[in-house]
Amino acid sequence: MSDRWLLIETFGGDRPPSVIGVGATPKRMVPLATILGRGRSLQAVEAAVAKVVAAGSREEFLTRDYQRRIVADPLLSYRGDVHGVWTWVGRADDEPPQRDPAGAWHFNLTTRHHRRQRRPARPLRRRAGASANRAGYRRGIHPPRSEH
Repeated sequence: MSDRWLLIETFGGDRPPSVIGVGATPKRMVPLATILGRGRSLQAVEAAVAKVVAAGSREEFLTRDYQRRIVADPLLSYRGDVHGVWTWVGRADDEPPQRDPAGAWHFNLTTRHHRRQRRPARPLRRRAGASANRAGYRRGIHPPRSEH
């Protein structure tokens, strides 16, 4: 895995983090164990992700046997929340490759902060049997009001 970075989502909740990218290839929230297997690297990467989420900054360390180096960088949203973690695992003497660009977004589904697109105006058609007043209102021509 030393030639590619993993992008691990950290959306939170009770679910464990999952992989959403390997190198430049997007993934559909694949469990981390599927990509790394169930060896010691899995536990070390899970620990690195947890540290980055807690600290919000880069973490870099060697595994217990000093054979592997783990580098974990946060992917921050515009508010500064950790949206994901770029993780690289390689030999202790290897340098991590260049990462592919990625972005983070924040959606607030509870407050309805979005712009609503206006529906295009329907073409005006005069239907047979439509009253003159109704057709006038459609065109913006308003007949004088009758006083009752």
